[in-house]
Amino acid sequence: MELQLGLSKSGQINLAILDRRGRFSKTSWKDRAYFSGRLLKEIDALMKKARISLDKVSGYRIMGDVPKNWTTYRIAKITFETLALARPCQKKSAVLDLNNEI
Repeated sequence: MELQLGLSKSGQINLAILDRRGRFSKTSWKDRAYFSGRLLKEIDALMKKARISLDKVSGYRIMGDVPKNWTTYRIAKITFETLALARPCQKKSAVLDLNNEI
């Protein structure tokens, strides 16, 4: 499973969980001021909806048209890096695929 986050300069945020077959659960919202307080809540709700736990997530990706120096991007990056570190120890480590391309 991969957790993907799409960020837009307009404030549109898309969050999705994709499995290896391309099936997914997703949610989206528009946010300009409360991203840091909402991101973890949205990830938790989406994982519950998809009935998966953190140990099933093997990759993280940030996509969109926002520059890497935007606060929204930096918050997303550190959130995903923290989630990767929080995963239970497994033989295969989490893959961080952080980019800024659509």
